[in-house]
Amino acid sequence: MKVVKKIITHVLLGSLFVLVLTGCTNNNIQDTPTILAETNDAEQESSDVDSSQEEAKSEENGMVTLTIDPNLEGRTGTTISYSVGSEIDLSSRRYFFTREGYNRDLTLYFDADGQEMIPDNKFVIEEDTTVYLGWTKWSDDELPRINEYLTLLDESKKILTRPKAWNGDVDAFNAYAEFMDSTNIINAQGRLQVIDNPGIIDEMNEYRNKLVQTTSDVDEDVWYIWGDDMPDGTNPENFYLTHDSEDFTPFLVPYLAEDQSEVKGNMIVIAGGAFHRRANLHESYPAAEFYQNNGYNAFVLQYRVEPYSQLESFADLQRAIRYIKYNGENLGLAFPERVSAVGFSAGGMTISGMIDKLESDSLPSDYFNNYTPDEIDQVNSSLDAALNIYGAMEDDIKDPETKELPEMFFVVSEKDTTIPVESSISMYMDVFRLTRSELHLFADGIHGIGLGSTWNHGTYTAYSQWGDLSLTFLDITYGYQEKHIEN
Repeated sequence: MKVVKKIITHVLLGSLFVLVLTGCTNNNIQDTPTILAETNDAEQESSDVDSSQEEAKSEENGMVTLTIDPNLEGRTGTTISYSVGSEIDLSSRRYFFTREGYNRDLTLYFDADGQEMIPDNKFVIEEDTTVYLGWTKWSDDELPRINEYLTLLDESKKILTRPKAWNGDVDAFNAYAEFMDSTNIINAQGRLQVIDNPGIIDEMNEYRNKLVQTTSDVDEDVWYIWGDDMPDGTNPENFYLTHDSEDFTPFLVPYLAEDQSEVKGNMIVIAGGAFHRRANLHESYPAAEFYQNNGYNAFVLQYRVEPYSQLESFADLQRAIRYIKYNGENLGLAFPERVSAVGFSAGGMTISGMIDKLESDSLPSDYFNNYTPDEIDQVNSSLDAALNIYGAMEDDIKDPETKELPEMFFVVSEKDTTIPVESSISMYMDVFRLTRSELHLFADGIHGIGLGSTWNHGTYTAYSQWGDLSLTFLDITYGYQEKHIEN
């Protein structure tokens, strides 16, 4: 067993290294050449002393570096290595930097002041070189449509997190959600879509105008989990183009069973999205309906994502568990003490992170100095079962033998290229002797497929069975089926 575990760990570490590089690249600039490692502070002093020698050695070896600087305070760019004399073509690179009040120039520059333009964004690199992104202020002519565009985006953030307030025409809501989900706010050049595609406003309005609002108060069917006070260790200031508006506070969207006498338990549903968005459309909304239709009260957790930290995400899940247990009886919920959670990708990491970082009897004030606990925070936040759907990462739960583990259910596909399959196997091996666990490994399926079927990726036949498998798992958890039936 130890030998197998060691092999899996080594494979995973290699996969994680690639994943981290991909994540960094996506946040900045997509590229394929070798990315050079950054030096830390301890190494910097010695590297400065020998910098000229290193540059000479680098050029002797036929390699030089290109640094692409975003030209933004507080933001770092990417350093890439090339052979001396390489023809550099940056005309088709994708840049994901944004700056409120500015458009990114389509031209790059050899200087930070934007005086020395790089013709066609192409040049031959002979020595270590830094190029800079350029920025131009929004013009007075652009401002009206930019403001309209940003207003529509801000409105969509509230609409898409409150599906029950707009379900007068489910098809219209899904079409609107699919359009907004598939529309990049920033285009391939790193500019607001509306700058180069003014017609997008008409498209957004066309989908928006088909929505049928079913309640005058869009908050009527949501349950805010925090009171007037909310633990916040990040205190972000910049919400420009973030997934949520500045006034966002976490809440639950309840999908309650019509007959509470037939309810088996309560399921919190957590979408993924790499902690910078919530992929509700493909993951949490369909899953909530699935569990609602199969004997559970389901609750979609609209938790905090970037610019907040992951610790705030973990705290939101802990609070959601406590909220249901504390208020469940008054809200008419059957078995409010029975709470499980299913998380997709980053949603699964949120479950693991909460188990690892936040003890079930801990208080938010243990981690956030600016928060005063209330009565709800005194409730135990342990889960009965945790369903981790393509979101298991090795060491997300450190020293699991010391943690209060729920029963655990893992789902992953061999074809998942975002989170390596080895990580689910590794976490399963860490916990299966400590708590009742199941691992379901499918030959086919992709990352982000939710229940196994989406509007844009079709259906994976075998993979789509995991939902039914989870129902059997939960039936055993809650005593509705026996683990073993003797002949």
